[in-house]
Amino acid sequence: MNGIRLREAPACKNWEDYQSLGEGSLILNCYPAGKFGVQQQAERLGRPFLYLPGSFDYEEIETQEKYLLELLDQQSGGKNGLDIETEIRKCEEALFHAHQIIGDTPIAVDYLFHPRPLGLAKLLLTHGFQVQSVFAGQYQPGRKRKYFCWLKENYPELRLISTVRPEMRVRPRQHSGKLLAIGQKCSLVYRKPEFSSIWYRARLWGFDGIRRTAQLMLEAFNEEKCSGGSDRSKGMGVRKLHMRQAYRIIPIYTADVSGVCSALYELGGMTVMHDPSGCNSTYNTHDEIRWYDQDSLIFISGLTDIDAIMGNDEKFLQDIEEAAKELKPKFIALASSPIPFMNGTDFQGLARALTARTEITVFSVPTSGMHDYVYGAGLALAEIAGHFTGAAEKTGRCLEVPTGSAERSTEKRSRKLNLLGATPLDLGPQSAVDAMKKRLKNYGWEILSTWAMGDTLEALSCAGEAAVNLVVSSVGIPAANVLKEKFGTPFLVGTPVEGYEGQISDALERIADRSCGEWVNKKDDSAEESGGQS
Repeated sequence: MNGIRLREAPACKNWEDYQSLGEGSLILNCYPAGKFGVQQQAERLGRPFLYLPGSFDYEEIETQEKYLLELLDQQSGGKNGLDIETEIRKCEEALFHAHQIIGDTPIAVDYLFHPRPLGLAKLLLTHGFQVQSVFAGQYQPGRKRKYFCWLKENYPELRLISTVRPEMRVRPRQHSGKLLAIGQKCSLVYRKPEFSSIWYRARLWGFDGIRRTAQLMLEAFNEEKCSGGSDRSKGMGVRKLHMRQAYRIIPIYTADVSGVCSALYELGGMTVMHDPSGCNSTYNTHDEIRWYDQDSLIFISGLTDIDAIMGNDEKFLQDIEEAAKELKPKFIALASSPIPFMNGTDFQGLARALTARTEITVFSVPTSGMHDYVYGAGLALAEIAGHFTGAAEKTGRCLEVPTGSAERSTEKRSRKLNLLGATPLDLGPQSAVDAMKKRLKNYGWEILSTWAMGDTLEALSCAGEAAVNLVVSSVGIPAANVLKEKFGTPFLVGTPVEGYEGQISDALERIADRSCGEWVNKKDDSAEESGGQS
């Protein structure tokens, strides 16, 4: 248009294309997440910068496009016209056509399709569409707040669902009947394949963005999306086989680093994620349900590009040392993320250095961001078992010691028990753990410690006194093996859910009986081997 050439970052095919982006006389940004970086680039290059976020408001779009055209005229010396009435008429026709086909089908909208889901919801509702719910993160002041207030006043029945609330983990995952899910997030929540692909969001700008949205809605509504059995794949409608293959090569969402944080959250130690403060920061917003009412000592090092490339372990050590002097944690746990993992950062060496500097127990958990939370949480609890449960000796296993094998039937068994593997990622809120403990107490068991919800590091340190350990999730198996090696404590794998607590208790008694007899009469060759059972 009038000799103006448009260069887009998503359209770059090679390094030379990326370098050519700096040749532009005007730098634009249309997506909120990129505003800061793009603005910094414009200032560095001495170019004018213009932030024009996508919108579904005719008035705002008109203002943006007129301003943009004025700047382009200045740059090109041309005269670019804009027929607002024609643009709006085309948008209205596209929306009317889409509504004629979609009708009263319930619609869910989320921020992964567009960063302004409230604006999109308003546009659709005012054109007759049946928007029932909007999934978003935070509602900030400004125009977003304007939409929020308008929707609250005019459509009070509309459900605004926060995606950063921990309750999202337990929301119902089904929706009866057909649903048009505009965006990936709500499609996953409702398990519906009918949705508009999120990959178009970067180009949903201006009047054309409204028309494109209407087109995508029609495509999603009319085209059969495969939900697991077809080779046709678009958006999230891919075969389960493909998902399993992807799981092998890409990091999962709730990764091993989140597992470390979850396992150690309540124990009074300081957990440090060595990471650029990107994806791992979502542990607090997506994976952790306790930060609303419990303080934490979870930190992210804020690894910078230059530190990752050149190395700066001393800065990492100094930051932790300063924080430890102020907070006085009971221990310090270091967790790696993909970047330091690929760089080969010596976390064991860093742990030794910090132990010498702070005189606090410091250990590292060999995470990489490529395993799931079970791996990280299990290793973290195993470290606690290895460092804080005392000397490797067998104590407290039996209340009375028989004098010989003939009297074994009269021995009394200790009823002390540890619960291993209790984390919100597996069991949900504290109330679920309390319910399990109550069921076991009703059968005469004394819960010595719970690893690691609703308990303290001091309680966990007495774990060697238990007669038997109950592993309530896979997270607890590594710690159970450490405790078995240190104290000879056998363990049972099972979760005392309602209706099965009696069977669990009977199995615990059998294992404790056998193990106690073996401990007392070590020379009895007829004794069965104790160990983990399920």
